[in-house]
Amino acid sequence: MNDTPTTPTPAPSQSRSILRGFLISSAISAGIALVGLALLTVGVGLIIIMPFALIQLAWTLPLFFSYRKQGKRGEAKGALISCAVNIVASIACWGIVMDNMSFK
Repeated sequence: MNDTPTTPTPAPSQSRSILRGFLISSAISAGIALVGLALLTVGVGLIIIMPFALIQLAWTLPLFFSYRKQGKRGEAKGALISCAVNIVASIACWGIVMDNMSFK
């Protein structure tokens, strides 16, 4: 008989899983933005660049619910944080663009 006590494997910290979700979501967002910028040379990139915040919500919410269904709450939080940062950045960029346009 083996009488040595087994030590339970520690669960990954919540902050690491949040960071993992944030980085995965940010990488996907960067990929979508790069595709949009590459397609600007052809003329169809505005279809991706103009509604970027809406496209962000369209793929982040299913990712969030998928993580929640799998029990990965930290990754789900990270994905939502990344989505919020990207949407705020998108709104700020559109504010700068609209402010620099002259309607006089």
